[in-house]
Amino acid sequence: MIDLLKKTLFFGIGAAEMTKDKVETLVDELIKKGEVAKDQRAKTVQDFLGRVEKSEKALMKKIEIEVEKAITKMHIATQKDVEKLEKRIASLEKK
Repeated sequence: MIDLLKKTLFFGIGAAEMTKDKVETLVDELIKKGEVAKDQRAKTVQDFLGRVEKSEKALMKKIEIEVEKAITKMHIATQKDVEKLEKRIASLEKK
């Protein structure tokens, strides 16, 4: 059952577009097909939403890493770099 939910996620629904309403609709369809017991509806919805959230976090982390790589590769100063320079300038001005 969870495998079917995973497949559904990976084959087109996508974590970014998954809302609670969509998950509930999906689970209701699985109940109609007999693949999920009615008394397991709430648990199944929560489990799937938890998996979606984990997938979203993992995706965002990967995007963040790739953006940082691109910035480094293009030699663009980050906010952190600018702040370091500002502190260094302020320190030199005091001297």
